[in-house]
Amino acid sequence: MTGRLSLIIYFTLLFLVLVILILPTFSNPPHVDYWEAFFTFHQVRADPDLSVWPYVVNHDPWRHGTFRPLLYTILYFEHRAFGSSFVWNHLTNFFSYCLLLLLLFCLGKRLGARAVELAGLLAVFAVLYSHCDILSLTFHISLIFGFCALTAGFIFYLGYLKNGKCRILFAVGFLFLLGMLCYETFCFWPPAILILFFRQSSVRPARRHIRPTLIMLGIVYSLYGSVFILTRSASYLSGELPSPAIISLPIGVVFSLFNLLYTGIGVNLIPALAFPGRYRGFSEMLGVIPLGRPAWLVPLAYGLGTVTLILAGIIVFLLIRRKERKALASAAFLSFLYLSNFSILVAARSTTSDFSHIIRQFRYQLIPNALLVLLAAVIISALWSPTRKGRAILIAILLAVFSINIYYTHRHIDIVSERLAPLRELLTNIRTGMDRGEVTPEHRLYLPDGFATAFPRLCWNRGMGRRIWGTYQWVFSPVELASFSRRQEDAYWTMGFDTGKIVRINETGKEGGDIQYPTRNIQ
Repeated sequence: MTGRLSLIIYFTLLFLVLVILILPTFSNPPHVDYWEAFFTFHQVRADPDLSVWPYVVNHDPWRHGTFRPLLYTILYFEHRAFGSSFVWNHLTNFFSYCLLLLLLFCLGKRLGARAVELAGLLAVFAVLYSHCDILSLTFHISLIFGFCALTAGFIFYLGYLKNGKCRILFAVGFLFLLGMLCYETFCFWPPAILILFFRQSSVRPARRHIRPTLIMLGIVYSLYGSVFILTRSASYLSGELPSPAIISLPIGVVFSLFNLLYTGIGVNLIPALAFPGRYRGFSEMLGVIPLGRPAWLVPLAYGLGTVTLILAGIIVFLLIRRKERKALASAAFLSFLYLSNFSILVAARSTTSDFSHIIRQFRYQLIPNALLVLLAAVIISALWSPTRKGRAILIAILLAVFSINIYYTHRHIDIVSERLAPLRELLTNIRTGMDRGEVTPEHRLYLPDGFATAFPRLCWNRGMGRRIWGTYQWVFSPVELASFSRRQEDAYWTMGFDTGKIVRINETGKEGGDIQYPTRNIQ
């Protein structure tokens, strides 16, 4: 597995499995919060009084006060580049995910993980049910993009510690800043590189790296603070930053430890614990963790968190006993990333959501899963000297978990695709009408708002939908929007609720003859 050819074959097969697994999602239309985002982008492009950068960079429809300026910026550039050809959004998201897998493998190797164990664990990670929505939704591509940037930055920094070339720090700083602007919790990650000093075989050589590293970190945080001040001083703001109670911080740590044991190990090994999901305005895991605020959830979190601490203590003891200094530093580095990400996320989101909501959300599990996989690979490589039989057993276990997660991920993808089918067919019919020259600015289409309530709940986030007027026309470009009418009396075409076909409106305002596009009943 250490050979270049073996790695090429491994990643080729892994990406092939991923393509086969998620190929049905490439035809899925936008859903969840996309429609509000599209509406916002059209506002920016249509209103000359709106400056693009503060409106897009600061935009937060729920006004939670988040600071992830590249989230809507990336989506905005995608919409400008791809328009209603949404398959390109899926392809961009997929290739970003594949890049993340490559970077995680490189980082794991540099942190001391053996190639075989790391490859097996990473293959399981690639198909995990607990974050499969990241692959099919594409709305949170900035999360993947930011994670890629930080991971690449850590890889470059380990290279700097090895050869001492200060010019590498320019790339490290740029990648850190890029990732931090994608997601708030990433802003706590750059100082973790100080832990990597302890991976050096000798403390003395590391001293010459401390000063350049601190200067680089100072510049990164100065630029990050400048961007924060600049964006927050704009006339358009997304809301006040969350102010979690003091008690939320230790609870955040407890839920991080709980999530590591429950989702990171339990759900990832036995996805049935969190299946079937809940498919309403968005999809999320259910299973053992129900909706609302169960009284037993916090005590359970404290209990499982305590178990996690005991297991961590045992692992630390074994690493110290075996004098695995490098592995201990790598484990401390990854643990810091895990805790600083999820505990701050829980503390901040607790001001707007239940703790159970944070545990159930697919999108919150991508980063913890990745860090846990790297942590497991490093620990196994340090503490376990595999025999041929032992490695065969490990591979068999990983194959079983890999297959189980593929099964549940496939079922989730099928459910999502089925619930989005009416919307997919509606948008296909509109596109076909435009391509045939039947839906034009002279013969405009009226799209009734009722489709948003007639379709399955996953097709429309009703809470988000109240913030905009209109529905599914916003995926189209400004030029194509000229073929839509806001009022039925000004339109030539409308959509039939019973068939999803484009039908003509006659002089009395009733539906007339229809354009015969192949479609199935949407009810």
